[in-house]
Order: sequence, then C-alpha cells, then structure tokens
Amino acid sequence: MDKKPVQIKTASYKVENEITLLVGESNYKTASSYSILLKKSNSSTFDFIVDRGQITIDGNVPDTKFLSISDHYFNCLFPIHFLLTNGSLIVANFSEINDRIIQKDKELKSNFSGDGIDYISTSFLAKTNSEEKLQDFISSLNLVNAILLSLQKFNRKENINWYILPICNTSWQGISDFDATDNSFEYNAKMEMDSEFINELRPFATDNYSEFDFTNSFEFLSEIRHKTEYIDESLKFRIASTHIHLKFNDFEYNEAFIIKSKTAN
Repeated sequence: MDKKPVQIKTASYKVENEITLLVGESNYKTASSYSILLKKSNSSTFDFIVDRGQITIDGNVPDTKFLSISDHYFNCLFPIHFLLTNGSLIVANFSEINDRIIQKDKELKSNFSGDGIDYISTSFLAKTNSEEKLQDFISSLNLVNAILLSLQKFNRKENINWYILPICNTSWQGISDFDATDNSFEYNAKMEMDSEFINELRPFATDNYSEFDFTNSFEFLSEIRHKTEYIDESLKFRIASTHIHLKFNDFEYNEAFIIKSKTAN
C-alpha cells in the first residue's frame, strides 16, 4: 500500500518563473507570475486540489490575441484534483476538466475565427482529448513537477521531469536529502542526456538563430537544484525554489521557478 503523506493544509502561494535563454548571439528573457491555491481534500477520491489565478507575463496580463486565447484554454485545466500514488500525482477529475475544455472550445470558436484559433484549438485538444493524454500533459507542467518535488519530504522520488521551454520535456536523475534539523528538503540532479533532446534542440536552434555552432564535441552541462523550506511538520512550506541550468556550446538555459507562501514570514 502506498504510504500517504501528512494531509496537505490549505494555503495560498505566489509563483515566480524567470527564464533566460541564450542561443548564439541572441538572447531571450521572460518572467511570469501567478497565484496558486493548494487546498486540502475532504474527499476519499483525491488528496488535494491545485487552482491557479491570473497569469502575468513580463508584468502584463496576456494582451495579444494568440496569448489570450492560449491562456483561456490553459485555464480550463484548473482546478485540478490530485491523488498522490507511489510518488506520482494522478489527475482525479478528468471528466470535469474535459467538460470545461469542450465548453471553452465552443465558446472561443464562436467569438474568434482564423488560423490562430484553429491552430491553438487543434494543438491543445490533441494533448488533452483522452485521460492518458491529459495525465501526460499535466504531469509535464513545471508547476506540477515543482509541487511534486515539494511533496518528497514524505515520499521521495529520485527521478523528475522538467520542460525546457520552448524545446521539449526532459528527464533528470539525482539524489535527495531531508534535513530534520531545519525542516528542509533538497534535491540535486543531472539531466539524463538522450537523443530526443539533441534532436529537438538542433532544429530549434538552426531555425531560429543563424549563427549557431552545433558541435557534438562540446561538453554538455546540466543541473537542477531544488530546496523546500517547510513551515511545520505538515507539508505546508514557506518557499520552494527550483533552479535549472543547461549549457551546450552556444546554447545556455537558466530558469528560476519559485513558489512562495503568501502568509508565512
């Protein structure tokens, strides 16, 4: 039987996500933020709920048609009911999420037309139109993986996935340690290099940046560092910070994904 963690207490957090991408002589930087609510469950069918507030990108709400429509679809995922099983987060309200997506898709297509809405709709529905696909999609979200790392105090997992924007999902393997003295959890990992990442990186780099030297002889550097500082003996935490660093020749990726309690000092 899977060992359940201490019940999650309801708490509000702010997520701050900053990404810096360097490819050749070109660089790209973006910062986003939004609120999330982790709510304890009174149901026997799932363990807790994650809900998300309005996102801002570089200080602004999505203000272009493409970003706004994309955000409308993405918002359909929330709230998500999760069951924690064998160190994984299983989506427990697929039917409810699916109904929201179908309704929002009809609503958006009645208000918008053109290649943009068709592309976003087709792409999003292809990733979410079955229970298995929806589970895979939600499991790939960096928010979900950051929360999963923060739950490792009681149910540890040495493997983690992280989506390297805007390239692909990646697998990492590392070591974790819980320090009972300061009530904190740390996880450090290296990326499991495989051909998929290189195959995705190569066309992305060459299609978007003309001056890019992609030589396989260069050393590939990767690091994930995660730390969660818990408030008490429950799973409520003060801050959970995840830092990602990748470097391969002319490609460098740095990301900070921070979840901060809105109430704890």
